Amino acid sequence: MAAAVLLGPLVRGRRRHAFGPSNLGGNDFMRLALPVLVCTVGVGWSLSPHGASAQVATDPEAVTHPCVVSTAWAARHLNDTWTVVIDARGKVPLYSAGHLPGAVFLNIENLRATLGGVPAMLLPAEDLARRLGGMGVTHRSLVIVYGDQNNVEPTYVALALDRLGHATYAIMEGGYAKWVAEGRRTTTALPRVEAKDYGPVAGSDTFTVDLAAVRVAVEKAAATYLDSRSPADFAGTGEGPGGHLPGAVNHPVKQDLLGEQSPLWKPIPLLRESYEAHGLKSDSPVIVGCRTGHSASHAYFTLRHVLGFQNVKWYDGSFTEWLGNPDLPVLREGVTDTRPAEPARP
Repeated sequence: MAAAVLLGPLVRGRRRHAFGPSNLGGNDFMRLALPVLVCTVGVGWSLSPHGASAQVATDPEAVTHPCVVSTAWAARHLNDTWTVVIDARGKVPLYSAGHLPGAVFLNIENLRATLGGVPAMLLPAEDLARRLGGMGVTHRSLVIVYGDQNNVEPTYVALALDRLGHATYAIMEGGYAKWVAEGRRTTTALPRVEAKDYGPVAGSDTFTVDLAAVRVAVEKAAATYLDSRSPADFAGTGEGPGGHLPGAVNHPVKQDLLGEQSPLWKPIPLLRESYEAHGLKSDSPVIVGCRTGHSASHAYFTLRHVLGFQNVKWYDGSFTEWLGNPDLPVLREGVTDTRPAEPARP
C-alpha cells in the first residue's frame, strides 16, 4: 500500500518570502487524516491509517531564527521569492531519482576538509559562504533543508549556516520520505541556479570549541561532555577505535528520534526528559561531540534550536582529534585509563 494523496497543492506562483519580524506560531502539529508514512517508537517506518504529525515543527508565520517546519509548511513556501531548498540526502542517485521541486543537491562532505591535520573539519566561514553562494544562497534567502532517515545531514548543514550567521533557515521534519508518503510533488529536473555573492556575518560562530578548550573543560569538569556516538563506540567495544573522554555521557542520536532511522524527533517533553536524565538544565554548560562532529550536530541543533538551551558548544574535532593526541586520556569499558596500542612497525 502506498500513500499518494496530495494533502495541499503546491504553490506555483512566486510570493513574498516568509521571513522577517513576526510573532512566531506555537507547536502547530499538522494532523494527517489519510494514510501516511509514520514512525513508531522501536518499530521504524510503517504505513498507518491514523496519520502522523511533525513532533517539533513550529511552522512560524515568518522565520526569524533557526527552526523546524512541517512538510505542509514547506509546501506553502516552496516557491516564495527568496526560498532556497537544499536536498542534503548526500547521494546523487537518490537526488536524480526524485527531489523536491527546485531543490539543490548538497553532500555535506563538500562542507568539510582536513584542517590542521584533523580530518572532516567544518570549513571556515569564508569557504562555506562561497560554496553556499554558488548554490544561490544570499543573506535574504529563506533556506529549507531536508534529508532522510535520522536528520544528521540537515543538522550538519544547519551548523554551517549557524557559522555563517544565517538565521533564516529551517529543517523540514520528516524529510523526503514523509514528503513522498503524503503524495506531494517531486521532480527529476535540475533547478536553474544562479551563483550569488554571499559572505559570512563576522563573529557569528561563538559555538565551536577547539581541543584546548575541551581539555580545560574536561580537566576542570566545567561542562558536561555529551557524546552522540553509539553505545559500542562510546564504550570502546565496537569495531573501530573507541572509548570516550573522561566524564563524558553517552547520548546517541537515536535517543532524540521516534525510531532509530526516523526523520521525526520525539515530542519536546520526551526530548527534554532524556537530556535532563544527564543532569542537564536549560542553562547548563554542554559540549557536544562524536567521532568527527557530524552526528553531534544533531545534539547541538536539538539542544540549541529545539529545546532552547543557552550554553551549548560543539567540538568539531571530536573523538578523532582527541584520540590523535597521545597525551590525552581515553576511557574504555572495563579499563580506567588507556591509550590505543601503537601499531607494530615493520
